[in-house]
This record gives sequence, structure tokens and C-alpha cells, in this order.
Amino acid sequence: MNTPNSSCTILFENLYDNDLALKLFNNRTIVDNILRNVKGDINNRLELRLVNKSFNLAAIHVIRKENRTVVFHKFNRCDRLHKISPCPDCSVHLNSVKLNKKNIFQYARFLKQTMKIMVIKIRIEDSKRVCCMITDVHQVIHKSLIGSDYDKVEEFVGIDQISFSTCIPCEKIAANCKVFGPVQNDMFNAILRLKHHYDVLQVKDMRLYKLMILNKEDPTVVEDFINSNITCSKLTIFLMYMYEKEAFGYSLPREFLDLLIKKWNVKTVEIVPRQDQPIPYYFHCNTDFIVPKAKFYVDYWTQPRSKYTLDGVEIDLQLTKVVEQQIKNRKSLFDNFIANARRIFPSNKITVRFSKEVCQEMMSQGNVEDFISGIILMTQKDAQPNSHISLKLYPEEVDAPLIDSFLRENFEKKFDSWNLETVSDSSANLPAEKCYQFFNQSTNCKIIFYICC
Repeated sequence: MNTPNSSCTILFENLYDNDLALKLFNNRTIVDNILRNVKGDINNRLELRLVNKSFNLAAIHVIRKENRTVVFHKFNRCDRLHKISPCPDCSVHLNSVKLNKKNIFQYARFLKQTMKIMVIKIRIEDSKRVCCMITDVHQVIHKSLIGSDYDKVEEFVGIDQISFSTCIPCEKIAANCKVFGPVQNDMFNAILRLKHHYDVLQVKDMRLYKLMILNKEDPTVVEDFINSNITCSKLTIFLMYMYEKEAFGYSLPREFLDLLIKKWNVKTVEIVPRQDQPIPYYFHCNTDFIVPKAKFYVDYWTQPRSKYTLDGVEIDLQLTKVVEQQIKNRKSLFDNFIANARRIFPSNKITVRFSKEVCQEMMSQGNVEDFISGIILMTQKDAQPNSHISLKLYPEEVDAPLIDSFLRENFEKKFDSWNLETVSDSSANLPAEKCYQFFNQSTNCKIIFYICC
């Protein structure tokens, strides 16, 4: 039986006697459209290089373009007790291609030396440090994919997934790229003296607390960190560890954070609760000495409001174990979380993204109205005049018509101070997105719902 690609090749061979076919398959626009619709991984495009010169050049162009961004993901949990080397169960995906310890270096060299790709973005996703290939990925990035082109890399995120401590190649990338993180203390110390601006800089809550603890012994630690020569437009903070005993015990060292935002000239802060993890064994330290703290779980009116104003605040709500537990206990999702974020990071512009997993857990066809109403009540706590809040939902496709019906027909009845101004549809994009914009004339506030399916 012929595969789709082999059938395609046979078809091309039969058409080669036809001058019209030659003109057709030498047309760059047509060839590009054909390659754009080829399914599968890089191997399917490599086969089409054999059709003719136009296909060869176009295929190389597509491969180079697709691999300008390199994503390592789907790390397969291997058995560390294996006595066999390399581990037969160990694998990782580089973009769409599944690789193992035997072929990862060969494939990376093929991309760099044969295809001559220029990597500008590197992302490592969710290795959880359980796969023995994290060392290979680290070496592949620097030795095979980047080499001496570290100054061409614009984005390097997920570094903590593969690197436990500093290395000179990582420092070189960090000192030149625009998006970097999460920050690791020993790596970052090497570039603090350099004058550099980041579009996005990522940091974990644990790093901030660790610096505060080190500062007890050496009072210059925090000062040197804050007074570095770097600036960043957007600071992303991952909330990963529970430092408080309360049910939703995320917190941050308040004064340190305020100084960091001012000194680094931060314009936007992004808050991302990540999958909850126990505090590492080497970090079982009492943080009660750190006063004040920015706490996301207290009654919001007890939280002092910071004295600066940001251009924007983004909150990316993920389905952590804490959220799951609150849903099971039928507690209001992040009861004071949004309001506290407003006080810790004052801004007239807030964006809240409810991940697909959160929407699936909390929304069903029977409670769409209650879910949307609950979101509105949550976001209106401590709301300020002239504010603009965007809510991005990723519901199941079957729930989208129910949301549409409620927002168009019943929202204004339930919240009579809000008027539906516009509804727009960008179904040409993927995922398809509908936008509903509401306006409150008495407070001059806007709420925009983005329903993404």
C-alpha cells in the first residue's frame, strides 16, 4: 500500500512529461502551499525535496523557518535504575520529532550543519527533571544547535528544567537574549553587572525567598541584586511553593518585590501559579522573619496597596492541586486572589487567563451562568474606577454556545450597570475567538470576555 507521500511522489513523476505540470511545480507560491499542508514531522518534507529543485529549496526554507523556535518537550520518564546505557526508555521531543539518546545529537547536527538553521528561541517544557536526557538536551543546545551563535538567541525559557547551576554558555545566552528565565541565582550573578534590558524576565517565588535568607548573613545580597544594571519590561513570577500554612498560602517578600519593580523599571507583572510542589529538602527554613509579606490569601482589605502603578497585570490561572481542592470543597476560586493581586500590583489594566484545565474542572453545561457570574463578582472586588479587565476563557466547544447566549441575552439583566457594547468574531484565527465588550458608564470601566475554542 502506498503512503500519502509516496502516492504524491508517483503522481509528480507521472506529470513530469507534461510541460504544464513542470510549470505548475516550479511555481514557488503553489509549492509553498503544498508544503504548508503536508502533515507529520520533518521526514515528510524531506521526502518532497526529491521532487525537483523548487521543492528542494522550498522544503529547506520551511524546515529552517519551523526550527527557528526549538521546543524540547514530552520528556519520557525513564527508569534511573536501568543498568543499560543508554536507557532504552528515555526520549524527548524536539518540536515534532521524537528522539532518544542514540540519535538526538545526530539530528541536532543535521539541523545545524545540513539545514543550516539559525535558532532564535529555545523553550524547555515540563521535564520535571525525571528524565536522564536533561543532560543531553543541555549539551545539544550549546554544542550542536547554538555553538558560537549565542548572541542570535532572543528567547531562552525553561532553563531551570535542564540546568541545576551556572555554565558559561548559558550565561552568554542570558546576557544577550530578550526573554529569559526562570532566574537562577548563581547564573544571574554573573550578568548583574552588565547593562541589559529584557522584554521578559522570569523568576520563581523560591528565588526571592532564598535571596532574603542569604541576606541575613550577608546584607549586600539583596542590595546587589536590586541595584544591578538590568531592566525589564515584564516580570513573570511563578508561584510554586506554599510558604504559609493557610489553604492558599502563596506569598512573596513585599519590600524586596517593591524595590525590584521600581529599580528594574518593570512595566508589567505576570503572576503564574504553577503545579504545587513541596519546599525542597534543602530549603526548610522559617520565613516568618520576613515582614511584611505580600499574601494572596488574606482578606483583601487588610492588604496595603503598593504606591506605584503598573501598565498592566496578567494572571495566568493554572489547575494546581490547591485549585482542585478548592473546587472539590466548593469554595470560591481564589476568593481574594484577584483583589489582593490588585493591591500588591496596582494597575488599571488586568488580564486574567483561565486555562483550559480550569475551565473543564469548573464549568459544565449546567452551571455556565453561575460560573460567569462568579468570575464577575471575583474580579469586581476592590475594583477601581477607569479600570480595564480582560477575561480569557478556554471552555469545551459544547459550552461555547451557552456562554454566548448568557453574555448576549442575560448578562445585562443580572448586572444592570453593565452594557454590552460590541461582539466580534475572529474565527479565522486558531483557536477561534469571540470577543464580548461590556462598559460601565458610572465607573468608566470595561470588561472584555475572550472565549477561545
